[in-house]
Amino acid sequence: MAKKIRPQRSRRPPRLRGSEIVQPGDTGHTLADIAALLAKTDASFEQPKGRCNLKRDSIFVAAKAFQWRLPNENEGARDDHIQTLANAIRDTGKPLDPILVFTVGDAFYVVDGHHRLAAYDTAQWRKMIPATVFEGTLEGASDAGRAGNIRDKLPMSRNDKREAAWTLGKRDPLPTREWISSETAVSPSSIDGMRKVLKALKAKGIEAATIDGMTYAQALGKMSTDDGGEPWEPETWMQKAADKIVKRIEAAGIGFLLRQDHEIAAIALERVNAALVHTLVAEWLWRPENQELADEFIADQRERKELEARRVPEEPQRF
Repeated sequence: MAKKIRPQRSRRPPRLRGSEIVQPGDTGHTLADIAALLAKTDASFEQPKGRCNLKRDSIFVAAKAFQWRLPNENEGARDDHIQTLANAIRDTGKPLDPILVFTVGDAFYVVDGHHRLAAYDTAQWRKMIPATVFEGTLEGASDAGRAGNIRDKLPMSRNDKREAAWTLGKRDPLPTREWISSETAVSPSSIDGMRKVLKALKAKGIEAATIDGMTYAQALGKMSTDDGGEPWEPETWMQKAADKIVKRIEAAGIGFLLRQDHEIAAIALERVNAALVHTLVAEWLWRPENQELADEFIADQRERKELEARRVPEEPQRF
């Protein structure tokens, strides 16, 4: 009796390891560099629009312009993310979601999708790469890159967000601190500290182009005292100043009174300074660990307003 020949299953490609991750090369171009290249581009050159498929050698990286994450921040999670994407490409043989690109002549700069591009390189993808062309200004493309990073499954670290706020705070005209906070989830008080650093750097006579190329960490390094002391860190300074106030409050026995009844304490603080309560709430709401409670508080306030709006006023009693 003839033996049945079982069809051989296609072998799954070997899993990629973290050590095999390939990071795409970076042009090192800044927004200013890309703006200069745009100015030289032939106006008659027909730029592609919408969805398209691109050759790998036409795609370029300019992290200083479009990547809002710090290169050495959260490396483990970043590499795990790229490894997962690369293995998905190998397993399915299909491309990932389209990357977002900005065109300069026949070059395409990655606006959003840096990890996906790294996954293609890691998986040694040789086919066309799906992309969507950003239709807007260069600054708008940079903002789109930031928004994409914040929505990404790999969360931006606290330092990433701080650097994003610092970059936005160097724009001319200067955006409002409320807008920067809403875009980066960095607290308004931290943004105020960044503005102090920026003002101090300008007072030192440092050129605008030099400041523009600085990260926030580098800017803080420039704030070293003339005698070689430690760099001035606004947040650290604010914490130390707050510690002094706490000690004085406790020494005067006021801390005990504040802890007795929080509602009465809130009324008392508002009487001391009406703006103080607003600042406390704004600072508290921006902390990630308080997000759930903040959402409940906002929902509760909205519900109260809706009830007030629906309430039918009572008719005055007649005697």
